[in-house]
Amino acid sequence: MASRHQDPFEGLRLDERFVRGARFLEPSAAERARHQGRPASGRCQVVPAPRGLPGFFHRLVTPPSLPKRSRRIAQVVTFVAITLSMITITVVALRQTATRGGVGTASRLGASAALPGDSPSAAVPVVTSGWNQPPAGFALSKGLLDSLRKGDCLLWTPIAANSTAPPEPVTPVRVGCDRPHIDEVTRLVDLAPLFVRWPGASTLAKAAGQRCAGALRDYVGAIDSTPHHVVGTVYPSEPSWQSGARTAVCTVRTDDLAVRSGAFRSLGPIGA
Repeated sequence: MASRHQDPFEGLRLDERFVRGARFLEPSAAERARHQGRPASGRCQVVPAPRGLPGFFHRLVTPPSLPKRSRRIAQVVTFVAITLSMITITVVALRQTATRGGVGTASRLGASAALPGDSPSAAVPVVTSGWNQPPAGFALSKGLLDSLRKGDCLLWTPIAANSTAPPEPVTPVRVGCDRPHIDEVTRLVDLAPLFVRWPGASTLAKAAGQRCAGALRDYVGAIDSTPHHVVGTVYPSEPSWQSGARTAVCTVRTDDLAVRSGAFRSLGPIGA
């Protein structure tokens, strides 16, 4: 009876990471030729996978297969991650849609201004101009602010975009809405609780813009878009602030600061 040779690998336990990172090597043609005629040992040769970049590509091309339970867990985790991503994208898109027209910016809501009774061909053409809102704010008196109501109209002279003159406050004048005007009042906002002292024209303009968001929708009801009109703000200059004028006026105006006549009207989802 032939003696039993002990298997040197009997009882050997291989580290799981070693097994997953190992690769099987097939004998070359020369080795098969040398061993031809010898009884097969029934054993295979196992060597560690190469390290570094070659090993990374080896594991990328032939990754170890996961157990059935691990595969199921991985599938569940992937499904949950994709679902959460889709929900997040949907929520962000809905919020962007709900707040379009934006806080602190000129919200583009609508159309070329037409005089009452004019035919569509007589509508005033909207041309993008080089006129800007005064960077120094408006010369507002407390008496004017106290007298303003929703639906009142204001006329003032815009500042040329290429003007090199020092920024000066612009004085708005209250006029009848049947006369040429730039702004139609939609809301009055008290800024006194926000600032103890003069915060600067840009900060005041931003705060006024934030609190005027939605003023046009509240003024005319539900409205989706009003072509070539924007939400505007008339905020006090530093001298006016120091004199006690602490109110910002939310308005609706044309997007090129062109004068218009007639009260702003909501024609369904479109304003004129």
